[in-house]
Amino acid sequence: MITVLSRNLKILRKQKNLTQQQMANILNVSQQAYARYEKGDREPDLSTLIKLAEFFKISLDYLSGRYVEPTFNTQSVNQMVIGQNIKQNINQSIG
Repeated sequence: MITVLSRNLKILRKQKNLTQQQMANILNVSQQAYARYEKGDREPDLSTLIKLAEFFKISLDYLSGRYVEPTFNTQSVNQMVIGQNIKQNINQSIG
């Protein structure tokens, strides 16, 4: 049965242009075990889920479908950080 987790695994793998065998090698499981993860016939254990989240640089919540990670405009984030740094420097100068 296809689950949010199994669907996300397939999408993420394809985005990286990897085969099921390559993912199985990364996770140190058989190709058949990984294929079952994508089909929803089997769920990875917690340590495997953590490896997947670290590999794809996503949260476990995102992987499981509990949370959709927002996409940030890198320039906006950088401007926000620079603005905070400037504010801190001003406050230190005044204080």
